Amino acid sequence: MKIQVRDNGVGIDASALSKLQDYHKIWNIDIDVSGTGIGLIGTIQRIVLIYGEQASYQIRSVPEGGTEITFLLPVTCGGEEDHGDWI
Repeated sequence: MKIQVRDNGVGIDASALSKLQDYHKIWNIDIDVSGTGIGLIGTIQRIVLIYGEQASYQIRSVPEGGTEITFLLPVTCGGEEDHGDWI
C-alpha cells in the first residue's frame, strides 16, 4: 500500500533530511526541528516498529517549499502477509 503526504510548510534542510532518510539511524536521530509538524520522526519510528524492513519510505523536501513523504507498506489479507504485488 502506498501512502503519500505532502505539506507546504518550511521544509527540511539537507542535513536533517539525510539523517531522516537513514533507515537504521532513525532510532537515535538528533536534529533541530524548526517547524510545528505532526511528529515526522515519531511517525517513521512507529511504521518501522510495526512493519520492520518490509516497509520503506522516501522523503523529498525543499527548504521553505514543503515536504512530501511516501510510505510503502506491505499488504496483508486475512492476517497473513501477501508477498505479491504492492498496491
